[in-house]
Amino acid sequence: MAMAMFATLLVGMIAIPMAVYADDGGNTTIKVIPSSIDCNRGEEFSIEIVIDPDGVPVYGAQYKLVFDTTSLEFVSQTAGDFLSQDGANTIEILNRFNSESQRLEYGETRIGVETGVTAAGTLANITFRAIGDRGSYLELTDVIISDLQAAEMPVSVESEICLVDGKPPCMTLTPADAVIALEMAVRGGYSAEVDVNGDNKITSLDALMILQSAAEDMEL
Repeated sequence: MAMAMFATLLVGMIAIPMAVYADDGGNTTIKVIPSSIDCNRGEEFSIEIVIDPDGVPVYGAQYKLVFDTTSLEFVSQTAGDFLSQDGANTIEILNRFNSESQRLEYGETRIGVETGVTAAGTLANITFRAIGDRGSYLELTDVIISDLQAAEMPVSVESEICLVDGKPPCMTLTPADAVIALEMAVRGGYSAEVDVNGDNKITSLDALMILQSAAEDMEL
């Protein structure tokens, strides 16, 4: 049954025009680096929150980072040099772990200057300790990148994934997720959330595995 559904989805995907996924360019991006981490239980590891303004002046930035607190333990969050890379002074407006919402919060802005930064850099460094028996998503939310007038700028957000002992987060998948995986396979896109086999690329195999999981009503 799952194979038949997969074949139907695949045929439908052939008609998707590639132009729909053309990159407009000129977008500021914020991402988690590295894109995928595989650590052992009990180990500490660090990630960077990196911003690439793509040549557009940035004056301030803030984000929230959601993760599974049963899989990862927050250790530290420190400022990077993104906003101070030219020697300007900055001030942290927020730097905390919100235990109620179970997410990290960070915000920083430049002060005393009338210019922004246009080169890519690290906004913050975060260290975790693996405490669970499965991985966790590292999901950036509520991202705000501000320009010289303190106005919010368009931004592309790239969240990533952490494996613990090679195991991805628990997730319940649906046939809709298989469609998303097929779309990514067609256009060459990537998302850690649908990289089911953890090979750092999205192919029709990921879509098939998602569809099989959904058909069997099981968790990967």
